[in-house]
Amino acid sequence: MPTWVLSHLKTANLLEDARFAWHSWPTLEIATIKFANLFGSQLRNQASNLVTFALVVKAIQSFKVARYNGVDLTTAAAGYVSELLAAGEIMATTRIEASTQSFDSEIATWDMSQNSYDDWVSSLPSGYTVSVHKTPAFPGEIKAGKQLVAALILTLTDYSCLVYPSPSSTMGDL
Repeated sequence: MPTWVLSHLKTANLLEDARFAWHSWPTLEIATIKFANLFGSQLRNQASNLVTFALVVKAIQSFKVARYNGVDLTTAAAGYVSELLAAGEIMATTRIEASTQSFDSEIATWDMSQNSYDDWVSSLPSGYTVSVHKTPAFPGEIKAGKQLVAALILTLTDYSCLVYPSPSSTMGDL
C-alpha cells in the first residue's frame, strides 16, 4: 500500500477498519493499491479535495457499515468496490487538462487508460498548470468509465464476482 494512503488512513483513524476489510477480502487491498497508484496522491476535484483518499474512505466505511449490519461478505465487498468505481463517474464528468498561460501552448489531457495521474503530472513540461473542468457525460460514458476503472483495478475473479455476480447484485447494471 502506498505510504501516503496508510498515513491518511491512520490520521483519519481508519487504518484498523481498512485492515478489517482487506483481511476479510484480501483482493480489496490489491484493488485499493492499484486504485491509489492509478489516481495518485495529487488528484483533486473542483472543491480541492483529494479524490483518491475520499473514495478509499467511502469504500472502507461502506464495508464496515455493511458488515456491522450483518450484510454478507460478498455484498459488503461489492459495496467497497462500488465506492471505488465512483471514480469512473468522476472521470466521465470531468476533464483534467494542463496548459500554460500562452494561447499557443498545447493542451495536455489526462487519460487514465494511458498512465497514472501522478506519472502524467510529472511528465508535463515546465510551466504547465493542471485544471479540472466539469463536463457533460454522453449516454453510456458513466457506465464505460466505471467499467474501465474496474478493468484497471480488479482481478478477473473479483470483476465477475463483485461487478457482475447475479441479478440480485447491489451493483445493478454497471
